[in-house]
Amino acid sequence: MSKLRLETELRFFDEHREELLQQHAGKYALIKGETLHGAFDTQENAYEHGVDLFGRKGRLHVHKRSL
Repeated sequence: MSKLRLETELRFFDEHREELLQQHAGKYALIKGETLHGAFDTQENAYEHGVDLFGRKGRLHVHKRSL
């Protein structure tokens, strides 16, 4: 996973932080590129959903929404 690619997901999270915290506080966000693909109660559920959508290759970013 290249640093530049992960920066896209982190930038998306930072740019949408307030909205994400209001809508999904305490959840794990599955972000790929500049798209939120869901909010999950556990990191494992977020990762499993990511694997279902994108397979095991490629990049996924699972981020817990917190301040």
